[in-house]
Amino acid sequence: MTSTNNSRPNPLNEPGRPDAEACRIVLTNQATIDDAVATLSTSETIAVALAFGRADLLPSDFRDFRSAWRRLDKRQRTLVDLAAKARWTGRHEGVVC
Repeated sequence: MTSTNNSRPNPLNEPGRPDAEACRIVLTNQATIDDAVATLSTSETIAVALAFGRADLLPSDFRDFRSAWRRLDKRQRTLVDLAAKARWTGRHEGVVC
């Protein structure tokens, strides 16, 4: 996936970001979502859980969408949007990252 604005990095492709890496490995079918979130921080877990529609993985203090979304920063919200729209081999679609 490429950014529509070349002056801004695509959060899905940012190196060194555990939540972005987790999304990439799930999108490329290298790990399950459950495995990908195992070592993530609270906000990173929320980002990945929301990206893949896994409300069951949201931390107990953030079980509703509104509180979970508010926990995320702008980069993570963009990551959620991009990962949710990406084609995913786990859904039998070609990957575009």
